[in-house]
Amino acid sequence: MVSCLILSFVNYVKEVELISLMDKNGIGTDATIATHISTIQTREYAQKDPQQRFHPTKLGIALIEGYNSMGYQLNKPDLRREMELECNLVASGQKTKDQIMLPILTKMRECFERVSNEAHKLDQAVSRHYECLGASNDSWRLLKPDFSKCGICSNHMGLKESSNSGRSMKSLYCVTCRKGHSLPPGEISIMSDERNGNEQVCPICQFQVLRVVREEYGGNGYMICPKCFNDPPSEMVSDASMSSTGGFKCSRCTHPACPLASGVRGGTIELFACPFCAQQRGGGELGKITLCKKGQSFCLGCSSYSTTGCSYTLWLRAAAEASVEADHPLCPTCMTREGRSSRKLKIVWKPGSVPPHVNNVFFGCILCDSNKLMDAGITLPESSLVTPHQRGRSIVRGGQGRSRSMSVGRSARGRGGRASRTNGRHNNDQTCFKCGRSGHYANACPG
Repeated sequence: MVSCLILSFVNYVKEVELISLMDKNGIGTDATIATHISTIQTREYAQKDPQQRFHPTKLGIALIEGYNSMGYQLNKPDLRREMELECNLVASGQKTKDQIMLPILTKMRECFERVSNEAHKLDQAVSRHYECLGASNDSWRLLKPDFSKCGICSNHMGLKESSNSGRSMKSLYCVTCRKGHSLPPGEISIMSDERNGNEQVCPICQFQVLRVVREEYGGNGYMICPKCFNDPPSEMVSDASMSSTGGFKCSRCTHPACPLASGVRGGTIELFACPFCAQQRGGGELGKITLCKKGQSFCLGCSSYSTTGCSYTLWLRAAAEASVEADHPLCPTCMTREGRSSRKLKIVWKPGSVPPHVNNVFFGCILCDSNKLMDAGITLPESSLVTPHQRGRSIVRGGQGRSRSMSVGRSARGRGGRASRTNGRHNNDQTCFKCGRSGHYANACPG
């Protein structure tokens, strides 16, 4: 908004004049005006010369041109002025917070949706003032021509490298679309589908998936789509904070049909405090149980696994989709009876994977609605089922009669119902760990 005022005048305004204009247009308060002026300089929308006059930068001009092309008057101070006026009415007691929140949020949502749908107009405005990434042959050296296919025009893009900034940078540049895509540091190669040997293609934007390997970190590297890496698809982002920033990897994607996507909706939201940590640490700082995805399987795990090796893991067998949202309600039973906080989880079972009497959609508390999970063949892990074993290994016995030898730090898996292995030998004995009798598992225990 402040940079818009600067561009409204042919003669560049001084800081004193700008403050007067902001006050006249209802932008900011005595406490925030200085912050707004500092922000437009930090973001390089405008620069101040020795005579204290503000000059718009190419970025500031491109921003205003992009907003003008959207036709939503984002280049005008009206929206900000109206919002601050409403806040002042609340401060003076003329209105309540509830009276102004819904209208303001409705307008902001309309604004956000408009800008999101027409974001390409900002790209077009910026491209008129800046050279496209990788377009110049003087500052970018061609490493490999026809390196990978463009998901927009299906023609091949060249892999380029630049070191003008003092460090090596790589990008993919499409001559047909005249568009560049920045890449992370490391060795870049084409990712192949292990199932058929074909090149892996992103199902969202049809760009070829790339593998990035950095020698200093070792391992097999990680996968990215060059388009999604720079422009994360908001509907497939597991972490809301990533929806507006670059650096999006396939491990954060939630696309249900892509074998490389291992992100989950709400993967950072706590469902409940880890019961294993509570027992092991005597109620000290507890880990939090969150939704995870290993390969194509969903599970619940403790956030302290990487630091303390907490073994709490609950595999959601046969779950086609699982999600947790911040607006999912807390379990009233847990809060009333147990005095703890537990958020509800949504699970959609694969067709035919649960008995006919079980609902295909589970939405409830994992702790209180465990009987519904048992009907789907899942039992909660118990710390008493993890016992020490020789040579740094442990025997983990699941609630469905399944036992297996596992490394320290791995956990009881609440799935089973078939013959299991213990130290290389088959164990077909049906023994209930609850009553100690043979012939049935714990989920079918008559007691």
